[in-house]
Amino acid sequence: MKLSKKFWLRAAAVAFLILLGVVMFFVGRQHSILVDNKTTEIDGVSYKALDVCEVRIDGGDPEELVPRDRIQIDVMDQHHTLVVSYTDANWEEKKIKVRFTTPVKEEMMVLSIPAVVAGLPMDKCLTHFESQAVTVDQIEQGETIQIDETTSFDI
Repeated sequence: MKLSKKFWLRAAAVAFLILLGVVMFFVGRQHSILVDNKTTEIDGVSYKALDVCEVRIDGGDPEELVPRDRIQIDVMDQHHTLVVSYTDANWEEKKIKVRFTTPVKEEMMVLSIPAVVAGLPMDKCLTHFESQAVTVDQIEQGETIQIDETTSFDI
């Protein structure tokens, strides 16, 4: 059985469309990055929040953060550039530029600015975000929900 030229053209078109779909999935995937300027503890070491810093991801608009601030930046693609500008304890202007990759399956991640400034690897700075979901059982039992070390509420 000889396959016709028409068959091969159709097979090539289908293969091209599948390949295009795979490429568009990776390029067009949107991620939310929560940029966090909170004092954090990683591997038993505490990293203090910056007094004031300016953060920019992928050349977007600069965002100013003060201690305990958290902003959400939506990005496309997997490869990103983070630029953090701040004034250190000696009143010297510092600028840190870091390239990082977001995992394909992650929709929302937390990026710790104090960890980035300390020079930690990106796998320590960029972590999975898990929301504080409240379940019906917790409401019925009247539990106290702890958001962080200073904030909690009774339900």
